[in-house]
Amino acid sequence: MKPRFTLAEVRKGFYSSLVKPVFFILYFVCCLTTYADKEDDWMAPPDGFQWPKESGAGFISDSTLKVADLTPKQLNSLRNIWTESEGDTLPSGFDVMKADLHHDGKQELFLCDITGSGTGGFSYKILEPTKDGFKYIGDVGGGIILDKPFNGWLQIECSWRLGGGERERSLLRYIDGQYKVVRREIHNFMDGTVKVENE
Repeated sequence: MKPRFTLAEVRKGFYSSLVKPVFFILYFVCCLTTYADKEDDWMAPPDGFQWPKESGAGFISDSTLKVADLTPKQLNSLRNIWTESEGDTLPSGFDVMKADLHHDGKQELFLCDITGSGTGGFSYKILEPTKDGFKYIGDVGGGIILDKPFNGWLQIECSWRLGGGERERSLLRYIDGQYKVVRREIHNFMDGTVKVENE
């Protein structure tokens, strides 16, 4: 009995059936490698906004702050700040980064409870040391860059990976005693668009 298909025809059909899946996989991998880490390669916003340049100032130290080492005033103010937004339980310790945001020789603290971090990165509360303990001056998260000053205070740039080829880029400025988001952009690297959300 004569076979319906020759070996050559079977091989040809097998290989041709793989073309589309293999092409899709290669395309997907290329997208991932192209857009996986594009913090420094943002697309131009449609309104021509010029993002501030980096200040060159980095974080002075990366250490741990233990609640047990705080003075009573510091502990009381930190508890009030923390429980107001994060719940009743104060962590036993925090990861801390420090930076002089006002060029006054005093270091502001970026406090992070690492047990509460998400897939987008760590979140930080910015605290300004005072004679009464700490003063809350803002929240930041994700990738953090300190930019050139605005009204005497360094501007803060934050970025997050949102998934699906999208990244968020936000700019915070010190206004009326706190760091506030003044601009937010959503960069979709898959379709090449930038959505602007001004505060």
